[in-house]
Amino acid sequence: MVPILVLALPVFDIHLVVITRLLEGRSPGQAGKDHTSHRLMSLGLSQRWTLLVLYSACLFFGAMGVAVSVFPFNLALLTGAIGLALLGAAFIFMMFVRRKYQLQSAKSS
Repeated sequence: MVPILVLALPVFDIHLVVITRLLEGRSPGQAGKDHTSHRLMSLGLSQRWTLLVLYSACLFFGAMGVAVSVFPFNLALLTGAIGLALLGAAFIFMMFVRRKYQLQSAKSS
C-alpha cells in the first residue's frame, strides 16, 4: 500500500489517460491534452495554481504513505482505504471534467 500511496499521482494520471483514451476509441499511446494537469487548467486554474494543486496532492499522498508505514495494521488499513477512496472520487470527477469540456467545445464549434 505504501508504494501506491507514494506514487499516487503518476499512477492516477496514467490510469486516467489510458481509460479515457480507450473509452474514446483512441490509442493510449497517442499524444493529447487529457492529462490531469491539462484538465485542471481547463477548469480555469492558472499554471501556478495547477502546479500547487499537484504538488499538494503529492505531498498529501506521500505523507499518507509514510504514515501507513508506521501506523498499526488496522489504522494503516483505514488510512489506505481513505486514500484510495479519495483517489477514486478524484478519478470520477476528472472523468466528468474531461467529458464536460469536450461536450462544450464540440457545441461551440
